[in-house]
Amino acid sequence: MSLPVYILEFLYLTNVALLAVYGINALVLAGLRRWQHTPIQIIDPAPDNDWPQVTVQLPIYNERYVAERLIESVAALDYPRNRLHIQVLDDSTDITQDIVSQLVSFQQSNGINIEHIQRNNRRGYKYRVRMCQQPGLPHVAGFPGREPQWLAGKSVRSNLCHRYC
Repeated sequence: MSLPVYILEFLYLTNVALLAVYGINALVLAGLRRWQHTPIQIIDPAPDNDWPQVTVQLPIYNERYVAERLIESVAALDYPRNRLHIQVLDDSTDITQDIVSQLVSFQQSNGINIEHIQRNNRRGYKYRVRMCQQPGLPHVAGFPGREPQWLAGKSVRSNLCHRYC
C-alpha cells in the first residue's frame, strides 16, 4: 500500500476514535443528569389578590383581519380577571375601529376589564411609549397584532407563578 492510503486510514481511525469519545461523554453526562436530577416541585398559585396588576396593551393600525383573534386571545389569558387590564390602542382609519369597538363591548359584557382607546391622528409617540409613562401601570405588556396565535392557550398564571409566589 502506498503512503496516501495509510494517511487516509489514519485520519479515518482518528475520526472514529474521536466520535466514540464524544458518544461516551454524552452517555456519561446523561447518566449524571438522571442520577442527580431532583423533580420539580409544583407550587400552588397564590390567591388572586396576591397577583400583580398587569396592563396588556394591543396596538392596532388597520388590522381588521387580526383584531378579533388578538382580542379574543388576550381576553382568554389565564390570569385573575380583577388584576388584568386590557387596552386596545387603535389608530385605525378604516373599518377596524368599528370591529374593535364591537369586540370590546362584547368582552366587557363578559366581565373582561378592557377598554378601546383611539387617537385622531398618528403624530407623536407610539402608544406604548406614551402609555408606559402614565402612573398607575405597574406592569405593562405590549403585544403587536400581527401574530396573536402564540398567545392562544398560554397560561400567564403558571409562567408568573415562579416569580411572584
